[in-house]
Amino acid sequence: PPRHARDRVGLLAAGSLYRELESALALLGLDEPERARLGLRLQKIDLVWPLEAERVREFASGLEAIAVVDSRRGGLEEQVRAALYDGPTRARVLGSRDERGAPWLARRHEISGGTLAQDLAPWLASRLGEPALAARIAPLEAALLRAESGAEPSRAPHFCSGCPHAASTRLPEGSLAGGGIGCHTMALLMPEREVKLVGAMGAEGSHWIGLSPYTESRHLFQNLGDGTYFHSGRLAVRACVEAGVSITYKLLWNGVVAMTGGQDAVGAKPLAALARDLLSDGVRRIVAMSNDAELVALAGYEPRVRVVERGGWDAAMRELREQPGTSVMIWDEPCANQKQRLERRGVLARSRERIVIDEDVCEGCGDCGLKSACVSLRPVATALGRKTRIHASSCSDDRSCLDGDCPAFLGVEAPVAEPVRFESLTSAELPDPPPTEWDGNRFELQLVGIGSTGVVTIDALLVRAAEHDGLYAMHLDQTGLAQRGGKVVSHCVLSRAPLSGSPRIEPGRADVLLAFDPLGASDRESLRALDPARTRALVHDLYVPTGADVSTPGFEPPSSSELSGPLRAATRTLERVPAELLAEAALGQALAANLLLLGFAWQRGLVPVSRAALERAIRENGVAVAANLRALELGRAVACDAALAAKLLDDATPPAIGDGTRIAAASSALGRSWSDLHEALNRFEHAKDCDRVTNRIAALALDLVDYQSTRLAARFCARIARLAEIEASLDPDGPALTEAAAIELYRFLAYKDEYEVARLLLRGPHRRWLRRHSAREPRIRYHLQPPLLRSLGLTRKLAFGPWIEPLFAALIRARGLRGTALDPFGWTRARRLERELAGWLEGVLDELGARLSAENRAEALEIVKLAAGIRGYEGVKAARAASLRPIIDRKLAAVASLR
Repeated sequence: PPRHARDRVGLLAAGSLYRELESALALLGLDEPERARLGLRLQKIDLVWPLEAERVREFASGLEAIAVVDSRRGGLEEQVRAALYDGPTRARVLGSRDERGAPWLARRHEISGGTLAQDLAPWLASRLGEPALAARIAPLEAALLRAESGAEPSRAPHFCSGCPHAASTRLPEGSLAGGGIGCHTMALLMPEREVKLVGAMGAEGSHWIGLSPYTESRHLFQNLGDGTYFHSGRLAVRACVEAGVSITYKLLWNGVVAMTGGQDAVGAKPLAALARDLLSDGVRRIVAMSNDAELVALAGYEPRVRVVERGGWDAAMRELREQPGTSVMIWDEPCANQKQRLERRGVLARSRERIVIDEDVCEGCGDCGLKSACVSLRPVATALGRKTRIHASSCSDDRSCLDGDCPAFLGVEAPVAEPVRFESLTSAELPDPPPTEWDGNRFELQLVGIGSTGVVTIDALLVRAAEHDGLYAMHLDQTGLAQRGGKVVSHCVLSRAPLSGSPRIEPGRADVLLAFDPLGASDRESLRALDPARTRALVHDLYVPTGADVSTPGFEPPSSSELSGPLRAATRTLERVPAELLAEAALGQALAANLLLLGFAWQRGLVPVSRAALERAIRENGVAVAANLRALELGRAVACDAALAAKLLDDATPPAIGDGTRIAAASSALGRSWSDLHEALNRFEHAKDCDRVTNRIAALALDLVDYQSTRLAARFCARIARLAEIEASLDPDGPALTEAAAIELYRFLAYKDEYEVARLLLRGPHRRWLRRHSAREPRIRYHLQPPLLRSLGLTRKLAFGPWIEPLFAALIRARGLRGTALDPFGWTRARRLERELAGWLEGVLDELGARLSAENRAEALEIVKLAAGIRGYEGVKAARAASLRPIIDRKLAAVASLR
């Protein structure tokens, strides 16, 4: 930058921090003419060590003060001060501390143009005699203040769907683990994994040598990736052997260096050779979960090596932690991410059978998520509350979800039906988009999404397309471990003139937000870039659960309005698009959702590159070119035709209980008992959703007839009718308590025993939906652990083919035995508990009805919603009941006192 004799103040920075400094000066309106007028001089340092002292003295000539923008580690500021110490210039050197000695520019965790502008503005205003400078950060501070309404960052990195580390890093109760370098590092973010110690790469476990004599714990499990082991980790294992400490290494063998993109581990050996090396190093015991033929053969004659199945892993951990010395456990399972990558490339054949969940049978207890920690298990709202659905596009087919104590898992073997081709639904050429609102200067797009879904690729396509159009472009991708299902943010800056400064989007400067993930886009960090007078937002209308959500039983996803609320307040315009549902319906692939959203944004005039340039960039990328071009075109098409989007979404979900009008059918089947209930519900006739609630309750009553008998349905109707009459007398504008009570009473009365599971598995709606989504009649296998066989010692599920369906039909015909002395299943502990729970809930509802008042109605509704947590099968349901019943009983007593 030019220098002038009247310059009084200097700013000096190196590397990327110089770009941030340029951005800060731009935010303050200090372009080159303005800097010359005020006497402000800049200097970029190219070589930070050793610093050219003469160049620094030349820069400092005539200056009164110099602010050095340096990192927290320092180094540059001290060199500048040393260079000027015995020179002719006595400029004061500041940076890490200001003129009062207080921490200043280097105090922040991350230095950006915005933070520098905030720190420099008051100082420059004072030094340069320009008070107006201090006021120029007002828009920036206003953006930061608005962002405070956002949530804390909540999408932490997590194991990919089917990741072997999700299972291998689990511990038996009372154990501790050591972390290290690799994908298994994410176990640090999971408190239940008890990872307490972290060492440097290759030193995993060696810290236990010094710590173990001074702790109460006598044993440590140490996670160690195969890539790290072959790199340098073997030395740590040898050190622990020589030191004689009690430690069990968990060698996580997935075949690739997954954290950096799936490269082969340098120096890797076959598993049997690895086991021999470990034994030669002095390891006392080796337990492997593997199907490797050579390793199995080695275990046949080497007593120190044992091969176990997945179900025996926990028992092996408990055994090894009681034995002294160094032992190794090997979990042999391929990287799920790499497996999916190879399947998409056609290198690895996909399994012909895919696992789906029958949502009628599913209880929504979350046990499958708790046991698998798999983010492909997604909550879905139904008429009977939260259920679980497997997200087929991200599922890696590792089948750890089958460990969940639930009979709802089906293996479906059938070619997937060809998805609807949207081209046949469009009748005219798509119109040109409106012109982008842009003056040719910096156009800033913020892209926020989830790792491994292609956010960085979208950013790269935009930059490449801009170059084809002759534009200047800069971009910044903030990823790190976020590639493993965490938050990814990409900043893309386009301009018709050469760009300077940082590619980072500073507070309040985003022109467009592409929110591929509404959760990540609505946290404080992302909201900072938005401005309600400037930013236009396009939001993916779908909540993708986090790893913590999947492992939380009963988790209820936030609504679309809850997710987009903070974004709507921070943007000028906002539009929501169900991109993933559209991509799955039309293209059969959820991974196309981000490109679909890009096509939608382009058609709305939010992306200032030409269509030809964007398509050329996709072709040059060379990955799934035809599919990506179709996704881009589909996004454009649904942006122009709302009817097309509605048609594609119409078939996106299976039917649920309560669809359609059931009042007439209930009246015919139940007679007087339904008439009394219908009359009570009609007292809510002014409620805006009275018809919906009435239809839902009618559907539940009819299903109880099919479940057991009209007598059971009449019992249901009588109790709900009494509660509805009482609630209507208190608040005729809303049957919230009646609706919630009806759903829970139905669930408790229609408990899912052997008869009911058979009925639901053979029932029409879900099977018809499966047929519509398969190219031919699907072959279904039922993954079950029958309670009768469980009581005889069966510890895992069995897969039953279609031959078992006649047995299901026989069970359905025999359901009249339910609850009688002739019921062969009624004597089990689980069935006795379920009958007891049904009577208990009826008593709770009777008590609530007798004590209900305007003052305690909210507390009564809370009690009914607590009862919704008692769900699941067998031991899961028993555990929930044991924990929630005392709470509900206490709250019921408190409600009685509020009357």
